Amino acid sequence: MVCKIALQLNSYLYSLHHFRYLPVASKLMLFFLKLRILLVGFVRKVRDGTGLRSYPWG
Repeated sequence: MVCKIALQLNSYLYSLHHFRYLPVASKLMLFFLKLRILLVGFVRKVRDGTGLRSYPWG
């Protein structure tokens, strides 16, 4: 599901490529990339059974 959203955002930002929103778009892409990495790490920790306690929030 997350991948599908990321793909839709990617195609949307790619369509904005020709306009002056490029810096904003690249910042958005970086933000969503970081968010996805955090999400994947979080899901892995939950699946491993370590739970929320050992997750480094800061």
